[in-house]
Amino acid sequence: MTTLSTLRTRVARTLADAGNQTWSSDDLDEGIRKALFDYTLAVPLLQTQDIPITQEGRQINISAITNLMQVSDVWLPYDPQDTEPRRQPFRHWTGINILFVTGPYVPRPGDTARIFYHAYHTLDGLDGASQTTFPPQHASTIALGAAAYCAASRAIDLTEQVTVDRDAVERLQTWARRAMLDFQDRLRILAGHASGVAHIPLPPLDRFDGDWT
Repeated sequence: MTTLSTLRTRVARTLADAGNQTWSSDDLDEGIRKALFDYTLAVPLLQTQDIPITQEGRQINISAITNLMQVSDVWLPYDPQDTEPRRQPFRHWTGINILFVTGPYVPRPGDTARIFYHAYHTLDGLDGASQTTFPPQHASTIALGAAAYCAASRAIDLTEQVTVDRDAVERLQTWARRAMLDFQDRLRILAGHASGVAHIPLPPLDRFDGDWT
């Protein structure tokens, strides 16, 4: 599993600064934090949680859900034995953690609402997180993005110094831009993979195909 320590090492090596002579641990952590946020926007963590309905009405309190970005789907009333989910149209008021069911069905006591939602990814050791939610094969992409952010931040800092070699600053800026473009390209690819491929049943081609009669 990827941890903050192992990802720091990858970022530092990407920056050719394995000894942390140029970028401190705090610098690396900030780059990782920004890259992980971008990764979350491209490939959010899909989670579900069942919420028991205790009173009749269209408003559902979802404050029990932590690390919430946005709600993507609501099955209500949810029954694990159902073969077809009963999806409900809704509005999500993020500021007060309330779902408002807008369809004809009114939730009632005894119902269960299954909430599908997008959550922020976490990295073990970063900002108090105790687990890493992204797969190990995506760590190199996040490390690249973090390195790009670190390089860009360093270039900004160097431009304010009078005695610095301007050519070196421009080279660092160029590398940061190219790394960021590569990072964004990788995020687009990962986002495409995460969206999946829709399954669309096709009619039989002839009488030998399936149940054609």
